[in-house]
Amino acid sequence: MLYRVLALFLVFICCRAGVLCAENLPELFRQRSTSCLSITFKHLGYDGESKIFLRGTFWSSDGLAIFCYSDIPMRMRFADIRDFRVFFKGGDELGLKARFLGFDEISGLGFLKLDNPSKELFPVGDLQRREKLNVADDVWGAALMEASNCHVAEFYSSKVSMSFGGVNRRHILCSGVSRMGEPVFDKSGAFAGITSDSSARTVLVSQGGDTEKIPLEMYDIPNVVLSAESVAAAVRRAPKSPEESKSCWIGVYNVGIMDRGAARLMGLGDSAALTIGDVLKNSPAERAGLKQGDIVLEVDGKNIPNSPMAQQTLDAFSAAIDSKRIGEPLRLKIFDGAEKKDVEVFVGPRPKTYRQCKAKYYKNLGFAVREMLMDDSERLGTMDASPKGCVVDYVGPELSKREGAASSTLADGDLIREINSQHVGSFEEAVKLIDKLGAGARQLVILAEAPEGTKLVKMRILILCAILALGHLAVASEASQAREAFRESVRICQLTAKTSALGAEQAANLDRLIGAARAHLAALETDLEALKKANDERREALKQTSRALARDADALAAFSRFLDG
Repeated sequence: MLYRVLALFLVFICCRAGVLCAENLPELFRQRSTSCLSITFKHLGYDGESKIFLRGTFWSSDGLAIFCYSDIPMRMRFADIRDFRVFFKGGDELGLKARFLGFDEISGLGFLKLDNPSKELFPVGDLQRREKLNVADDVWGAALMEASNCHVAEFYSSKVSMSFGGVNRRHILCSGVSRMGEPVFDKSGAFAGITSDSSARTVLVSQGGDTEKIPLEMYDIPNVVLSAESVAAAVRRAPKSPEESKSCWIGVYNVGIMDRGAARLMGLGDSAALTIGDVLKNSPAERAGLKQGDIVLEVDGKNIPNSPMAQQTLDAFSAAIDSKRIGEPLRLKIFDGAEKKDVEVFVGPRPKTYRQCKAKYYKNLGFAVREMLMDDSERLGTMDASPKGCVVDYVGPELSKREGAASSTLADGDLIREINSQHVGSFEEAVKLIDKLGAGARQLVILAEAPEGTKLVKMRILILCAILALGHLAVASEASQAREAFRESVRICQLTAKTSALGAEQAANLDRLIGAARAHLAALETDLEALKKANDERREALKQTSRALARDADALAAFSRFLDG
């Protein structure tokens, strides 16, 4: 009887607590929804300026904000993004200024620092954190929406469908409750994490009739939540500037999980094992003696964790590397096909990514170049961790139109080997050559390497001459306008001298001004005649250059036909 009374009492307390939470939910939503951020920034690309929109979470009262770094398109360099603005529910329509701090490789979160954070913002970092969510737990979130000249928040709720651990603990919800980068809370209002991804489910789609069904991956609205503890750990690793966003790396690629049955047959036991697909040249892994096909059994004396999801196992291996400092050893036990042995790999900084590379756009030539990256090396098959060279980053539509069929054309990703028969060994060398030759040469001849082979690109330089001609015409136009203005001034001064009842001294001063104006007008007319003559000479030179280039194009076309024949 006593147990029944206690049970009924506990049920009453739990129900009562639930009612209290339900009653407090509107207030919790009102308060916590001001932690949801709408983030914008400008990207200055080769085709012009564009505006990018993100969602984020206000973390701390000192102005730290978080967002999902994957929301920034990969083809955007740090040097080209600027003017970050942060908006929130009830905030100023002009937004708050912020600066980009960088990102955390392990969690995939990016960080901003607001210059003057509003006191109306609610920092979720001050909340109690929900350490663990269980299946069927209630969660809710606020999705920030843009209305006319303001932002409003919408309430969404769901339940936890699945949870999995690992370095980055995540929860999959039955349906999304916020947008990527926005916070998620449990029923009591505790911080439960940040929406970080969308889950995929495979469905079979039939094309009609009795044809075989095709598996198709369908992605839900963002419903994967990065846990509160994982977010807090990422904040502790937050960089202070984009230059500090460097993670550790050893130089192994295409790492996979070894089949359990195959591992048993090889006598490697039941623990998880990783297979190394590629080892890059000039990498810490190559210097340590790792080879393609080696099997990793232990990391720093610990077995590879057996996780129900393959990605968790791979994430654990990546996290073990990222947890090191540059220059620290990573101790691996490997099986090389003949014996087990211990290998010590001294981790290094991850090579530059596209976001961090240098680039230069030659608008007058219609293309851009950048530093060669490790990804370019992998694409071209050299597999070098420290490649040297210059790669074409962008080719404008006007370039291919100008070249026509007379020669091959440049393409994004082409590796530049030579410019006008001069070897190119680095980005700096290429820029120096193009700057020097592009200003005075009539053409650029570029030897480039692409995955499909080597090609020779001959580029006619016409745009620079046209720009110079237009510049001189503009000067001539300005001089002509100035001449007309002075003529009008002289006319007004003469009229004033005739009609005004001025004293003798004032009239003399006015005559001197008229004389000076006439002298200046005469000088302007002389300059205008000189400019006209120079423009005529340049126009004739431009015609001769065009005729010479046309002859070169005809000769090149004939040579091309000769080679084809």
